[in-house]
Amino acid sequence: MPQYNYIHFLCFYYSQLKTQLLIQNLLFNANSVRIIDYFPLFPPMV
Repeated sequence: MPQYNYIHFLCFYYSQLKTQLLIQNLLFNANSVRIIDYFPLFPPMV
């Protein structure tokens, strides 16, 4: 089903993007980052 694959791709891309931003923030802002603030940014995985 192409529509499911497209949505799955969007979720994967979105989660990868947020992971990159999280890692970048951890590297450059390690003193003031709070991990719990980033959890709501990730899409819910079923």
